[in-house]
Amino acid sequence: MLVPVKRIKNWEDYCSKEDAFLTMSVYMVNVLKTKDPGSLISNILYSNSENKPTILGGAPGCIDFRGRGDTREGVCLSNNDEAKEIIAAYESFFRCQKGKAERVIKVTNVTCENTQKQVSQYKS
Repeated sequence: MLVPVKRIKNWEDYCSKEDAFLTMSVYMVNVLKTKDPGSLISNILYSNSENKPTILGGAPGCIDFRGRGDTREGVCLSNNDEAKEIIAAYESFFRCQKGKAERVIKVTNVTCENTQKQVSQYKS
């Protein structure tokens, strides 16, 4: 799953944003500068997430992803409905890790089963 977003650059000023891409899988959330995997800015493993992502108060459409320690990413979508769908997808991917197959996100029609097949083709 690859979604164009605005990345919060400065936690003291939510208006300070840059173009970025958000990817999610059954294992982690990644934020990239471009669609190129080599442009990775950060990633947060679900196993290192201390809290589920939340919509930032005072920043409509923006999501706060937190890992352990200081690991934190903020990404913004067009509105709260889109942000809620991304959070729902995160929760579905998280459950998918536990072996519960379900449809992950309406927009992409990605399923846990399809994602697991994609991941397994890269395992040796």
